[in-house]
Amino acid sequence: MKKFNYLLLLIVVMSISSCNLDRAPFDEVAADDLFADPGAAQSATLGNYLTLKGEKGYNGWSDDLHRMSEYSGDNVMISGGTSDPLFFFYNYQRNPNNYRVNRFWKNSYLTIAGVNSVLELLEEGTEESNQVLGENFYLRGLVYFQMGNLFGRPYNQGTTNLSVPLKLTTDFDDLPDRHTVGEVYDQVIADLLKAEELMTENKGPSFASKGAAQALLSRVYLYMGDNAKAIEYSDKVINSGEYALLAGDRFANMNTLAPAENEEAIFSV
Repeated sequence: MKKFNYLLLLIVVMSISSCNLDRAPFDEVAADDLFADPGAAQSATLGNYLTLKGEKGYNGWSDDLHRMSEYSGDNVMISGGTSDPLFFFYNYQRNPNNYRVNRFWKNSYLTIAGVNSVLELLEEGTEESNQVLGENFYLRGLVYFQMGNLFGRPYNQGTTNLSVPLKLTTDFDDLPDRHTVGEVYDQVIADLLKAEELMTENKGPSFASKGAAQALLSRVYLYMGDNAKAIEYSDKVINSGEYALLAGDRFANMNTLAPAENEEAIFSV
């Protein structure tokens, strides 16, 4: 009988204890709890920037973007060979198992997922929240623009051609099919116009800004063949007085300058 009583007591204690368990993971923060802190949205946004940069400045979104876009053009020459799959961009061989392509796709949607979390949980209204929201709208517009360039046909070849899926929510069950080139461009423009509207602070070229949104809008309109809009938004950046062309030795050594020391830099990863 004593053993039975002890066992019963143990079951009761365990039952009571289990009702008060802290089920929050020790190495993560729930999204609702995170955004209860006024500065947390900015911290989450820094994580979105980090995905673009990658660990220690390489193996990130921007690194693979550079290889995939520039190595297929005529601005880069490779002397010799390499076992790195970047070589397939250089010699126009499309390989469905290229890990750089897979990583770029993964990091693109990882950034977008982070952006969507901020956009859904943070409300407009204050200068601080508007700035953070604007930065995230810019990042989503930037990522979708570059993805559209790499995985979709050029705009002037037809807006009904398929491009990339537009994932605009945090809903795990929201698994969109590929959208058209026109739909992707429409979303990019909507995000960048919203970013331009919301941002008021220029924290330097390592962060999104109104000027960065205007400069990218100029590029988007140029790719669409809307030269008037491209000029309009270029002029906004040029006439802002926040940027200047480098000259002489500083221009020759531009690649050695930190973004904050480069007057030409509008947005740098």
